[in-house]
Amino acid sequence: MKRFGKVTLGLGVLTAVLLLMGLVSAQTAGTPVLVQDVNNPAFQPYATECSGRTNPASGQIFPCFLGTVPAGKRFVIESISGTVMMRPGTKPTSIRLLNSTNGRITNNYFPATFQNSVMDQNNIYIGDSFTVNQSVRLYVDAGYNPQVVISSSGFISMETCDITVSGYLVNVP
Repeated sequence: MKRFGKVTLGLGVLTAVLLLMGLVSAQTAGTPVLVQDVNNPAFQPYATECSGRTNPASGQIFPCFLGTVPAGKRFVIESISGTVMMRPGTKPTSIRLLNSTNGRITNNYFPATFQNSVMDQNNIYIGDSFTVNQSVRLYVDAGYNPQVVISSSGFISMETCDITVSGYLVNVP
């Protein structure tokens, strides 16, 4: 019994020391501990989106500008997602994101997936819906305005897109 008391006392002292050192938390599920990504404290969540319409003369959706990356930051894109609406008979032939990394502009291509045919309020077929959803790791320089360009298989107007890119900003010297 004496031995059990010493072990219990020893565990109590060890727990108190660990609590004081911050290695163990006395928090409960009702009061969670707030944490920070200690490996990457500079990460600042960031997302931006744009919408575009087709240029009837070229069959390309006008460049959909996502907004200029703030000075002193680098935008790390981790996801691109969105929808593309095409008129009957047309399909997206390419979805590309133009970005600048270390001063070099690159094209990054993404697949589109057919979702469904779209009807208007009178049940008349008006087009097809496609989506893009891709995890990536792309870097965009400060001061650059990344853009999305969607090419289609036809020169029919009224194609539209809504694209979102998300990730985080990091400070750069």
